Amino acid sequence: MLVVWDQFVETAWLSLRKALYIELTLQLVAYLLLVVREMDWAAMLVVLAWMYLSRGDRQFMAMYLSFIVVSILFDVIHLAELPSFDRLTAGETFTTYVWIVIFAFKPIIVVTMLVDDQMDAHKKGRDLEHGRAYEEQWDVDQVAA
Repeated sequence: MLVVWDQFVETAWLSLRKALYIELTLQLVAYLLLVVREMDWAAMLVVLAWMYLSRGDRQFMAMYLSFIVVSILFDVIHLAELPSFDRLTAGETFTTYVWIVIFAFKPIIVVTMLVDDQMDAHKKGRDLEHGRAYEEQWDVDQVAA
């Protein structure tokens, strides 16, 4: 857990990666509030996303994205079955609002994760091109010497 915290602290404030950390933390807090009524299996998806963030392994991102699509499909069915809010008790109303917040975070996190991954891949590609140009220049300098 300290590794994730260190990476969070080292991440630039105005970056998609920092936004992703914050979004996942807020979603996890909402899941903790939802425990009052039920334990949702999708809370484990936050762990997959954090593993992707901490290790940078795209396989965790692929697992997260595939499971989150299934989760969103189940959530759409659950959303369609929700009763009217005036028929719910105060506690049920609160946990339903918490569930709606969790549901709203899912596509936001997916988009943030995909855009961050694409920007990171683009940056790595630029760095690779710059590294090749530097190596070519170094080779030319060595040949000239």
